[in-house]
Amino acid sequence: MTRRRNRPNCRGIGQAGNSAWARPALRPGHIWSYDFVSLRTEDGRSLRVLNVVDEYTRMAVGFDVARSIGNRRVRQVMERLLAEQRSSGRLDRSGAPALIRSDNGKEFTSSELVIWLATQGIAAVQVAKAARSRTATSNGSTGSCATSSSAASSYSVLESKVVIGRWIDLYNNERPHRGLGMMTPAAFDRAERARCRDEDGGCP
Repeated sequence: MTRRRNRPNCRGIGQAGNSAWARPALRPGHIWSYDFVSLRTEDGRSLRVLNVVDEYTRMAVGFDVARSIGNRRVRQVMERLLAEQRSSGRLDRSGAPALIRSDNGKEFTSSELVIWLATQGIAAVQVAKAARSRTATSNGSTGSCATSSSAASSYSVLESKVVIGRWIDLYNNERPHRGLGMMTPAAFDRAERARCRDEDGGCP
């Protein structure tokens, strides 16, 4: 007689209370979110793009491109981005965002990654399953459609990195955002950081 294996619990662990509407970002650097775009290059091979966004400013913090990205690579990307943001002074409050928001992808919910984030002072939260529009990245904050089409016209990972890097620079610095009063994310980020410095007590 063949024993039936217990199947893992595949239910999403996210909660509606973790959405961007229920737990909004209050200042630059307060909350980040990350998500994947999956596509194929012109040779038909799969490609994954990891986008990381500052939810308050809509600014693209960074990205990664590879044929495959697992939780360990996500951690490596986060280590790099935290170091870059700290050295630039964008994380001058506690040295890390308070939260990072994602969907229920296994790359984001792995205990190894969640525990490491906690050691950095970052709480990993997931939105409710099938509620991807409740994260900043899935709202198109990094121009995912344009990113996808640009990368899909590339032949290699290296070429895709160059193309996407150029697009993100354009998005951050040259494309006005209606939700930011027609400012670019970079300009809005500078204005809000200046406001936080000038106001009594700073930003919340």
